[in-house]
Order: sequence, then C-alpha cells, then structure tokens
Amino acid sequence: MKLKSILIAALAASALSSASYAEDKKTVAYIAPSLDISYWQWVGYGVKEKAKELGMDYVEYTS
Repeated sequence: MKLKSILIAALAASALSSASYAEDKKTVAYIAPSLDISYWQWVGYGVKEKAKELGMDYVEYTS
C-alpha cells in the first residue's frame, strides 16, 4: 500500500513538472495607441525584434 502511494505521488509530480515545461514559450503583447504615427511603428518594430531574439511570441494590438 505504501509503495502504491509513493508511485502515485511520483507520477503526479512528473506530470506536473512536464506541464510547466511545455509552457516555456512566453508571449509579448505590444499595445500601441496608434500605428498611424511612425514613432509607435518603430517602437513596435523594436519590441517585435527583441521578442524574436528572445524566442518569444509577439502580438500587436492598437486602441
């Protein structure tokens, strides 16, 4: 009975650790007031390039 409890605990721990490993990739969200102004376009470009460099996903939103 004790061995069964240990095996179940070990299985649960390995399942939890593999789930957190799968979520390694982060996402960067850039929220710009407007992309009509070139300044915000350049800021967005910089954020996008840095996210790519760090291996992150990138999404862009405007208000």
